[in-house]
Amino acid sequence: MINDKRNFIFKIIVSVIIGTLIGLLYEKALAGFITSILIILIVQIRSILIFDRVIDKENSEIKVFLSGYWEVLQSKIQEIIKQNIRASEELKIRKKEYDKSVEAMPDSAILLDENLNILLFNKNSISMMGLDIERDINQKIVNIIRDPLFSEYVMKGDYDNFVDILSPVNKINLRCRIVPYGVKQKLLMIRDVSESYRVNKIRRDFIANASHELRTPLTVVKGYLDTMSSDQLTDEWSNPIKEMKRQTNRMSEIVTTLLDLSQLEGKPLNDHQKVDINHLLQSTKKLFTESMKTPEISIECDKDIYLMGSPFELESLLTNLLSNAVRHTSDDGEIKIICTRIESGCRLSVEDTGEGVIESDIPRLTERFFRVNRGRSRKDGGIGLGLAIVKRVLIRHEGELMIESKIGVGSKFICLFPSSRLLKKEK
Repeated sequence: MINDKRNFIFKIIVSVIIGTLIGLLYEKALAGFITSILIILIVQIRSILIFDRVIDKENSEIKVFLSGYWEVLQSKIQEIIKQNIRASEELKIRKKEYDKSVEAMPDSAILLDENLNILLFNKNSISMMGLDIERDINQKIVNIIRDPLFSEYVMKGDYDNFVDILSPVNKINLRCRIVPYGVKQKLLMIRDVSESYRVNKIRRDFIANASHELRTPLTVVKGYLDTMSSDQLTDEWSNPIKEMKRQTNRMSEIVTTLLDLSQLEGKPLNDHQKVDINHLLQSTKKLFTESMKTPEISIECDKDIYLMGSPFELESLLTNLLSNAVRHTSDDGEIKIICTRIESGCRLSVEDTGEGVIESDIPRLTERFFRVNRGRSRKDGGIGLGLAIVKRVLIRHEGELMIESKIGVGSKFICLFPSSRLLKKEK
């Protein structure tokens, strides 16, 4: 290409020199120079016009009239045009494949711009959310989906989580989540979770009903066992009756805990009271230290920490955390309860110097009936539901549970509450 440019310039210079020399022969050098320039201009203008026609019409037959640099330039530009055409066709094919895959999705997919205005959506968005192409394009998503929970989710901007709402069309349960898409755009994914909701309701109802039905026979059995005085029993029956009483009490505790857990899962949090955390910590500590022998329990808490929530559920959270710490910490160990304000809200931790948990077991600690040491847990009364209740209470209070543990060192259970739950002391 560079050589072609040089040849082109060289030919112009040679043409001007020849024209000037011919003019000198006739003693009219200036006239020869001007004439050669005019001829060059005419030829180049003609080439430009032909080149323009070739580029616009992509007429290969005109190519024979071009030569030198213009021919090379034409060839290069036509190659670029062909490449762009191929790229454009490939892009069209990929877009068709993308459109097909989006339309085949069982979920609703809504593309939003940086201001959360609707740009595009698939056909499932029409059936799930009742969207209309002519009406809703370029409209703000919060003006279309008017559910208060969704509006709060968008306003917070915490897109690492999701929000569950009811469909405005048929009232089915939907799970919404916003994820980054492209440079500044966002993608709103909406999934039908009504079947999951139905299955979970069946499970909760079964647990609640079964637990409720078990209470009556357990009460009867416990009543008969309590009437049997150890003084009236022979040595042969004294220990078996004592063990039956212990197991009956354990079963009663399991039933009560299952009922509590099913209630936490089955209804939204409607109890929003101002809870004095300092008072809650002190009263819970007193309950443990007065009723049983425990390791040393210390409390460090910032002044005037108040959380908006359910006093009963927050007490249950702390009771289960302390019970877990006491159960796995020796009498000469130490348990620390620390509550502080942080930038994001409130941090409540229960730290012990107990036996610790191996790293692979930590993610399973909040599973129902999961016990690290099954033999010891049964002996000490643990049923593997306490941390499941803690996790559920935190979810209902928009909180998060973090667990740190090391074998032989101890464990730390950290409850994080958002700033929206933290209240200032009334003056």
